[in-house]
Amino acid sequence: MGLSHRLALEWVASMDSQFGHRPRHAPHRRRKPKPRPHDAAESRPADAPSVGQAARPAEGESRIAANEPQAHDGRTDWSAVAEWYDQLVGEDGSEYHRHVVHPGIMRLLNPSRDDAILDVACGQGVFCRLLSQMGVGDVVGVDASAELIRAANRREVERRAAASAEPAASDGMAGDSAPRDAAAGEAKAGDTMAGGVRTSSRLAFVVGDATGLAFLPARRFTAATCILAIQNLDPIEPVFTGIARALRPGGRLVIVMMHPCFRAPKFMKWHWDENGVQWRMARQYLTQRCEQIVAHPGSDPDTHTLTFHRPIGAYVAALSAAGMAVDAMEEWPGHRISEPGPRAEAENLARREIPMFLAIRATCYNRS
Repeated sequence: MGLSHRLALEWVASMDSQFGHRPRHAPHRRRKPKPRPHDAAESRPADAPSVGQAARPAEGESRIAANEPQAHDGRTDWSAVAEWYDQLVGEDGSEYHRHVVHPGIMRLLNPSRDDAILDVACGQGVFCRLLSQMGVGDVVGVDASAELIRAANRREVERRAAASAEPAASDGMAGDSAPRDAAAGEAKAGDTMAGGVRTSSRLAFVVGDATGLAFLPARRFTAATCILAIQNLDPIEPVFTGIARALRPGGRLVIVMMHPCFRAPKFMKWHWDENGVQWRMARQYLTQRCEQIVAHPGSDPDTHTLTFHRPIGAYVAALSAAGMAVDAMEEWPGHRISEPGPRAEAENLARREIPMFLAIRATCYNRS
């Protein structure tokens, strides 16, 4: 039922004979914070990793200039806080995933049972599980953190065990369900589980570096996602090039990030004026930079990671260079509503008008 890491790799390899080298794994790092101002409320979204990094002129290296003092080893996975992050996201995602991010991605992605979808920087697999439950035929999640991939496999084992204990119901994506393989006792692609949820047996999680996706079969996937993670990756050019290589011509990619115009750590903040109006203030936007942020707010102030701020144009340019054309962009506000009070109306207006998330959809050119 659940796939171990090695079995997952073997399964991905079996999809296409073009399987290449073993993916790289970037281990976590710990570092002491520098004594400089830090806006904790902006250091990380309430649900997941967020943004950022800086400049080195060599090819394939970061082009974002780091703020001083800012030495780093280039590793930005979340292994150091994997257990906390797994609990934060949980089985179905945080409140931001459930109310804003996942519904928006589904609208832009429009997945079907015939899709083969790659989720880059999948974390503990929350979106992969959602796709599998919807009946998407092939789903592969890749993340640099071995700890989070283990959590993804564990949760998938538990989910399938719970589903197999329930009586089968009608397929939530329409059509008749396939018979179960009584001898094997496992769900086959096309099986339906309790509550109309269909479980796909074509779900795998793989440890791999998002900047080195050449180990994936070329032109294997019809769609890809990168959810609340692109701002933790640097450089982004090889990420998009690797995804484009893995997509079939006409394949689509959906990226979701904290909105770089309004949610850049340390350089943007909320402000109240004398008239009781709440403003979002920005002190820098176009300058690309790297910021060190606390990876586990409120619990472990000595564990840090990096967030990389880039203007929207940098993402569009990198996608274009990788052979992808942006065909949709959406800006999503948060879903929360303030408790009744003297500032509630102004707070709610600011939330509605100043988006929290930016989503970009790009489509691969037809390549010869």
